[in-house]
Amino acid sequence: MSSTPEESARIAALVNRAWGALAQGDHAEACELLAPYADETRESAALAQVWAAMLSALDDERHLSYELSRLAGRWAEEPDVVAELAQSALKFCGRQLSLKAPPSIDPLPAPEGAYAPSRELEPALWLGARVVSYCLEHAAPSAPEERAALYLLRARLLSLGGAEAEEGALGDFEVALSLSPELGLGWYELARLHLRRGRWEKALGALAQARAVGLDALQLTWLEVVAKTGLGGETASDSPALWVTLNHDELEIGAGGRAVKRGYEPQLVALHSHITDPHGGYDLTQAWALERVWVQPLSPCHGRVLHPTLSPLPAGYDDLVIWEPQPAQFEDVEGDERPVFRAIACLERGRAQSRPLPRSSLSAEQLSALNEGLPAGVFYYQAPHAPAERSGVICWPRGEPLTSALEPFEARWAALELP
Repeated sequence: MSSTPEESARIAALVNRAWGALAQGDHAEACELLAPYADETRESAALAQVWAAMLSALDDERHLSYELSRLAGRWAEEPDVVAELAQSALKFCGRQLSLKAPPSIDPLPAPEGAYAPSRELEPALWLGARVVSYCLEHAAPSAPEERAALYLLRARLLSLGGAEAEEGALGDFEVALSLSPELGLGWYELARLHLRRGRWEKALGALAQARAVGLDALQLTWLEVVAKTGLGGETASDSPALWVTLNHDELEIGAGGRAVKRGYEPQLVALHSHITDPHGGYDLTQAWALERVWVQPLSPCHGRVLHPTLSPLPAGYDDLVIWEPQPAQFEDVEGDERPVFRAIACLERGRAQSRPLPRSSLSAEQLSALNEGLPAGVFYYQAPHAPAERSGVICWPRGEPLTSALEPFEARWAALELP
């Protein structure tokens, strides 16, 4: 690329226009402006930086990883460009991974007709983290605040990476906040990670640090009230007042010391295999499983599961669960767009226990007749949307042996001559 004053002025004007479009959320305009200058991103760091920021709108992971690799191959020692590359990877992962398993380290599959199908490409999360690592190791010395920002970006990426990455994420948070203790965003993101793992006290500690360094955002109050709901007891005594600041009125302290309110409509919550159990334990190495269930909210962030799950998960029917405050996605339910929230933890076991008992699909009338003849607290459940021809779950009172449910179930099934 020519370095004449005219060319430099042209690139500077182009970069300014593209940043302006991105600031307005108009990625299409930014793409239209920048597309003719792809080759010049190898010559101009300023152009590469805004191009990297533009990538945040991509939803095709192969396309994104291709572009991340292309720019990193030239600018991996340029912190400003690397920061935008990592931000784009992070935004993609935030959109795409909220209800999915942590990504494998294996190369992305290359379906027929995919973008750049001949290249082996890494998942965006791992590629973004690796580019940041290279920059931290090889870039010229920089101010502690700049290095802290890169450590924070890598921590946020690794926090989405599952069991293998969590220790690294916590280590990066520690380094970032030791380099820049005033980094309010770092304390906030650390609180989010602790909250997602059900570490309520640590989440509250990080939130207190965020406020102490001057961060003042409504998101802090959301995380605080969710963490206090998780803890319950005396810690949650000010939860009703916190909910008022979030425009949720008339909650009162109820069972477990948690703020509750009657009358909420049932809510969709995504239970998954990595949620925290009532004792604070979780296992990120468990094979990923996820099931959307209807929950009866007792507050905007916790409630009881209304029906059994078809998958063996750490929470199930009648258990008290808590979920993240922002919707993970939206789903159409009979023409109504409903939010789906990602579960964090099972707070308390309910009055029932269950286990899979697959049988031939029953009509609504057959299922009703079957359950009418079972003992109190025992019932059989088949979801109307069950994918398999044979499915079902039997539920019975917690603390009772399975035989107290199974024997009358089998007798009733035979008496009705069900298939």
